[in-house]
Amino acid sequence: MSRPRFFAPFIYKYYTRKELFGLQKIYIDPGHGGSDTGATGNGLNEKDIVLDIGHQMSVYLRENYEGMYRRMSRTDDTDVSLQDRTDDANNWGADVFISIHANALDGSVRGFETFIHTSNPTGASDLQSVMHPQILDEMHTFDSSIPDRGEQTANFHVLRETRMSAILTENLFIDNTGDAALLQDPDFIAAVAAAHAEAVAEFLNLTPIDNGDDDDDNDDDNDDNEDGFTFQHWDGSIIRHGDLGDHVEELQQRLVDIGYRLPQFGIDGIFGAETAGAVRTFQREAGIGVDGIPGPETHEALETHIDTFTFHQWDGSIIRHGDQGAHVEELQQRLVDLGYGLSQFGIDGIFGAETAGAVRAFQQDAGIGVDGIPGPETQRALRR
Repeated sequence: MSRPRFFAPFIYKYYTRKELFGLQKIYIDPGHGGSDTGATGNGLNEKDIVLDIGHQMSVYLRENYEGMYRRMSRTDDTDVSLQDRTDDANNWGADVFISIHANALDGSVRGFETFIHTSNPTGASDLQSVMHPQILDEMHTFDSSIPDRGEQTANFHVLRETRMSAILTENLFIDNTGDAALLQDPDFIAAVAAAHAEAVAEFLNLTPIDNGDDDDDNDDDNDDNEDGFTFQHWDGSIIRHGDLGDHVEELQQRLVDIGYRLPQFGIDGIFGAETAGAVRTFQREAGIGVDGIPGPETHEALETHIDTFTFHQWDGSIIRHGDQGAHVEELQQRLVDLGYGLSQFGIDGIFGAETAGAVRAFQQDAGIGVDGIPGPETQRALRR
């Protein structure tokens, strides 16, 4: 396994980054993507649901635990081959690999199941024994009748070709009406994502972040900026190429939150060319010096950046064909305000082919995944 190594004259041993910093690496793999929709049913695509779970899992870990990096095989609706996923995880030196999926059969079957490789490696078996019951228990808080389809083994590529503890979760059956109703519930998706994160944190023995929740005086500590954002880990020094740690991860998360993509490496806590490119784009649009180096001026701009538009009716869940209501009308109004016409039906509160076409045109212009589905990434871009 190839990993960066560090050396000093007084050290007579090479050390991996994990040995020096105690950082765990969590690889999150939302299945399918792009032209590969995965399972379909009840107007849902597996690729969209698992991307939502994966993204929320990553954010939950960042906000609640320290001592780890996270990486996703995809952060938007793109094609990623199975070989690319496992190669990326292996080359990165991941400690765990979590592949997230949803199932389908004939519409009559429902339930939750997990898989590790048929060789039943000890690490993967231990990971499964922690993750499976925790996720299922969380699902049962929404519907106690969800069947437990068991802790299973399979010869799947992502389990066979990864060189770390690897598990694949199958989160209900998308073509079953009962399961599909849950998979369309934003609260259920958030709970499942959190359960994935909590189980991985337990397996890796991650340290919880002390958010000061027991101190009532802290409630307003971060209200200095209108959008409520303050850098917690940055000490004011200039971040340069090759720097790594929580302060870099925090910078990356801020860039992603306000719509600047990191599609190749994501929020990995390492300041490289991709993050520098996002910084340059932000600097250019913010009207400050463009050098790709996040110093005090850039951090001040990132802290004070305020979204000029806010969705009031949209809860952030994916809007799909046939959806209707005030949140769809709000989306349509935003598209029209930005110059994307709805000449046939106008702002009618119904998400149909015309609105999907306007979304695709916007996604193309915004340089994000083009699928005509307004999910979290499109929502962020629409705010910019």
